[in-house]
Amino acid sequence: MDTTIPAGTRRWIALAVIAVSLVLAVTFGVRSLGSASDTSAASTAAAAPASEAATDGPQAAERAPAPDVTFTTADGTTASLDDYEGQPLVLNFWASWCPPCVAEMGDVLRPVHEAHSDEVAFLGMNLRDEPAAAQQIVDSTGVSYDLALDPDGEVFSAFGGVGMPTTVFIDEDGRIVDQHTGAITRDQLQAQVDRLIGA
Repeated sequence: MDTTIPAGTRRWIALAVIAVSLVLAVTFGVRSLGSASDTSAASTAAAAPASEAATDGPQAAERAPAPDVTFTTADGTTASLDDYEGQPLVLNFWASWCPPCVAEMGDVLRPVHEAHSDEVAFLGMNLRDEPAAAQQIVDSTGVSYDLALDPDGEVFSAFGGVGMPTTVFIDEDGRIVDQHTGAITRDQLQAQVDRLIGA
């Protein structure tokens, strides 16, 4: 008996196999895309709270107190951070040998301080510097906020400083709201000052 399948029938079988393969490929492809989308969405949702928490920083009840440090002001007076309690404080560590420090003093810190000097105190802490070089920078940048000296880096170390410049934001109760390492932009500083005012 001749069991050879006619050419026309073989052609229809081949087309049927191709059609089934296409349907399966599309079905699994859609499921894979859906699974990837779900995974991506889940990852984004999981990451969002962490990002928001980093932006918001610690809540008032969770803020650590600023270190209990004393220092010498630019005019030779002994002072401490306790002298600023009752008023928010922006503490900026700077030095004449740090170009980003010098740039932000005149372009960022000075104008924001001038705009909010009646609401927020500013303190520039000069780190391991030559007095004459530091005074030259003060004169050239035109800053008028309080200045102090940290010749041995003791205050900087107490705050866990790792890079320059470093800017610390302290609320009116003497607790650290945030700490920024590296140059800060005017918008970033303004946002932090607004936060201190509303803290």
